[in-house]
Amino acid sequence: MLFRSTRALITLATTESPVMVVPSSAISYDGDTTYVYVRGQATERKVPVRLGMESEGFFEIVDGDVEVGDQVVLGHGP
Repeated sequence: MLFRSTRALITLATTESPVMVVPSSAISYDGDTTYVYVRGQATERKVPVRLGMESEGFFEIVDGDVEVGDQVVLGHGP
């Protein structure tokens, strides 16, 4: 199975501190909950996240058990 992952850290123009962002294709929805799949050693875990600002195809992660350096899965199917 081929895993695609990405990570990014950028500074938005509206804040003075760095924020964590993920591509919009990494965001999944289940009812009112948004989440990402984080790639581990040999598994993926579904992590609920709270989103902040969106810009140019990236969402800010405001809250959730995701850290800079984690690999998130893009386009995860149901």
